[in-house]
Amino acid sequence: MIMTDRVKKDFEKWLITEDSDFYLAGIFPENFGDLSPSMQFGVWVDYYASCKICVQAVPVEWYDETPYYYAYNVFKRGKYPLTSETGCGSLEEARKAALEKASEIREEQLKKQ
Repeated sequence: MIMTDRVKKDFEKWLITEDSDFYLAGIFPENFGDLSPSMQFGVWVDYYASCKICVQAVPVEWYDETPYYYAYNVFKRGKYPLTSETGCGSLEEARKAALEKASEIREEQLKKQ
């Protein structure tokens, strides 16, 4: 995943705050990569939510529940989606694209602080 150094440092700082569920569970920057990709995605979603950025990656299914394609949305809390993509070939591809867009938005937030 593409992420700036500034966002990575902010994420790591957030991850180890003492009141963080992840800190209490023993998840630190050093062992974050040991989590499965879906669990990492969940942690990233929580991080971005704490920054008022909502991240979604979901399968879009046919009427018989067969996945047709995967989509993602990224938006600032309380606003319409800033980006939305509906042609991703896999859930992993949708997650990666969503997190990259969220990282861009977070970078802009951090520049303004």
